[in-house]
Amino acid sequence: MKRMSVAWVMCLMASSLLASPMERVWAPDDKKYSDPVKLKLYLETNALVYGQFSESEMVNFKQAFSIKDETLRALLMGFIREDSAKTGWKWRLGFDEPREIAIASMRLREAIKWMHLCADTETKRFLMGIITDNTIDDEFRNCATNSYMKVADAQEKWDALARFLSGELKTTYIYGKYLHAMQLYDEVKEDPQRRDTIVATVSIALAKEADKFVLAKIDKLLAERSKEYAESAQRKAALQRFNLQPEKDTQ
Repeated sequence: MKRMSVAWVMCLMASSLLASPMERVWAPDDKKYSDPVKLKLYLETNALVYGQFSESEMVNFKQAFSIKDETLRALLMGFIREDSAKTGWKWRLGFDEPREIAIASMRLREAIKWMHLCADTETKRFLMGIITDNTIDDEFRNCATNSYMKVADAQEKWDALARFLSGELKTTYIYGKYLHAMQLYDEVKEDPQRRDTIVATVSIALAKEADKFVLAKIDKLLAERSKEYAESAQRKAALQRFNLQPEKDTQ
């Protein structure tokens, strides 16, 4: 099994960090990847390794080639099974990793990102299984969280967020979970009771938040959405733990 050259590692790492300089566009009548065999090869050797597709590029790609949900789902699950076995669900992109394993890590991460394009009920259960498995590296769990939140309905989103913010589940990148809560608050504008529940849950979590940066950022976002929170003694007490001052321009 070949080890990776320094130059090759740098190239692979750069591809994982840099966004596409411009959006890829495919003609609606372009059918070259409509063939499942060609599609599998392209995903396996390019799109899921070097592609780094943006959200809109993923959607455009699927639409341009009229790719069926069941076809894409079967291919992605195949990659996930194969590459998780190779990597042991560990993010392995170091200079001393075999090239095959580094590629498998990249492909596994990207395949999880793509799953929301073809998700069904079973897919959502599968993604939640990744999210809640503490033996899986954070790189994959965070991607699974983002995919899940894109396809879950409002109740499913809230059930997940409530578990994250309550501390019931050991989770990482908590800042992202708070942002999902703010996004859900904006989505459920016709449901004041759900909004009140989100505010209450997030404010309780902030009262225990140990990260000063996260507290300051999410406090501002929540105060912009809730006058009651903005003026609450609970908010003042949470901020005082880090000698922070409430924003002056809250609603």
